[in-house]
Amino acid sequence: MKRIYLIATIFTVLIIIVAVVASVMLMKPISDEPEGGDDLTPPGLDDTTGPDDTDDTTTDSPLISGFDFELETGTYWNYYWTSEYNEAVQGSSGIHSVTYGDFIITLGEAILIDGITAYKTEIDGDTRCHDFNYTLRWTHLAVSGNKILGSDDNGASLKTIFDAKTGVWQGGGFFLDFPDDLHVQPSQTRIENEYINTSALCVSVSRSEGGNYYDPVTGITIYSSDERWSTDGKEFYKGGLGLVGYYYYYGWSDSGGGFFSSFSWKRELGLVDSSLTASDGFVLESTSWVRKADMPTPRYNHGASVVNGIIYVFGGMDSDRQPLDSVEAYDPATDTWTTKNSMPVSCSIANSVTINGLIYVYGGENGIMVYDPLTDAWSTHTGLLESSSYTPWWYFRESTVFSDRYMVLVHALRHTKIGGGNFYTGYLRIYDLELELGSVLLLQETEINYVLEGPAIIADSTYVYLFDGFWNLRFNPLSRESTWEEIAHEGHGYDLAAVKVDGLVYAIGGRNDEDRPFREVMAYDPELDEWIEKSSMAKPRYDLTASVVNGKIYAIGGYGNNKALSVVEEYDPSLD
Repeated sequence: MKRIYLIATIFTVLIIIVAVVASVMLMKPISDEPEGGDDLTPPGLDDTTGPDDTDDTTTDSPLISGFDFELETGTYWNYYWTSEYNEAVQGSSGIHSVTYGDFIITLGEAILIDGITAYKTEIDGDTRCHDFNYTLRWTHLAVSGNKILGSDDNGASLKTIFDAKTGVWQGGGFFLDFPDDLHVQPSQTRIENEYINTSALCVSVSRSEGGNYYDPVTGITIYSSDERWSTDGKEFYKGGLGLVGYYYYYGWSDSGGGFFSSFSWKRELGLVDSSLTASDGFVLESTSWVRKADMPTPRYNHGASVVNGIIYVFGGMDSDRQPLDSVEAYDPATDTWTTKNSMPVSCSIANSVTINGLIYVYGGENGIMVYDPLTDAWSTHTGLLESSSYTPWWYFRESTVFSDRYMVLVHALRHTKIGGGNFYTGYLRIYDLELELGSVLLLQETEINYVLEGPAIIADSTYVYLFDGFWNLRFNPLSRESTWEEIAHEGHGYDLAAVKVDGLVYAIGGRNDEDRPFREVMAYDPELDEWIEKSSMAKPRYDLTASVVNGKIYAIGGYGNNKALSVVEEYDPSLD
């Protein structure tokens, strides 16, 4: 009996214990919090436990990270751009125009604006393209509190360009402009153009025809009619870098009265180099072509030769097609230009070669002049002058050096077509100058039985290469039985520059039959008889020169955008 009572008592106690445990479990909320009490509340959300918790030392994280980077004097951004204009009128061939350029934005002296350190903006380079000018409206820039700030009143005050805490653009960006009361949310996307390819935040404002809408981007009222307007403006930003790209399209068309006409502008810009670093590890692939100090005198059809690491530039023409006699020398080591003793006479179409430390300048009816860089003095090579036998029928002349010793000259002979117009054929002559000054030996002469436009020639120790708009040819001067041989053609145009580096022959710039200048660069591999596409110059041009110093190519001057150019770009083949 006692045993039954004991069992009943134990059973009752167990029931009470189970009931107590169950009641405690029911009163306690279920939690996913891991052991150790780690708080997994997302940053930026209110995780306080009551109104008395007033700890304001906690800072909310920004909605978009990477925009707390630091600026300083000397911070820079290097941008390349392309601008394209199209115009079509029913019954006509229309207009198509493309311009290219590059510029650098650099931060100058620092000032305090409303207690925030801001830096003066300086922009240098090609900023004008068709209807637009890449002029910054922000005279000063700052980054503070995860905000990009700018001053448009010369440092009197700062405005918010982008607030990374809220992820809102207001009042536009660097080149995209819209009213201050228009707040734009960015989208995560990619920027992909010929200058940059990376993930980025995009702020966009676009509109199309209809509803009598006033477009704040262009300042144009868009009406609903036979006229159709469209605008599309985008800026691309990346954490740690800021602005990495820009795109803008503006188009119009009219089909009223059964007659169609239209025009459009399209602009694209990309960051190619910066002193800043992307927050996500992205590395800018700095362009293989780098802008260097401009030549003092804009010119084209000039000559250029190298002696002891210095590039000497001779003659050519200015924008008014006036012949030049000036001589200027460029030192790549210091990126500086100096003026030298002028040529005895002006030379509108100059070519030059270097042999044994002397530069032979060859061009037009002025014969051949000899320049000594050591003495900065000029003389005339009478033997070459007599041998070259200038006549009014000789039109253009090109020169190079074969096997580091022999001067190679190409004369183009002008012919008149039946019905009007001209065409050209040429002769190649090779001279031995390893003789006393004033004498010369003609080693080889051969006719170029091809119609020429504006050839460029270059030579190595085996062949002389000729690149023209119609033909690519090579000739072996070592063989008396040699004839001109056609090699692979890539359609690179004529009036280009040619140099050789590390076994490759580079064809740089040029133009087509419509006088459109090229910025393209191609490299020819003689062993494979193949062309390789290389990085393009920033500035399209023709009638330029190219020289090689310490394995780098320097493209100097030329003609583009309807004027003589002073642009100098440096190319490092090892980066391409």
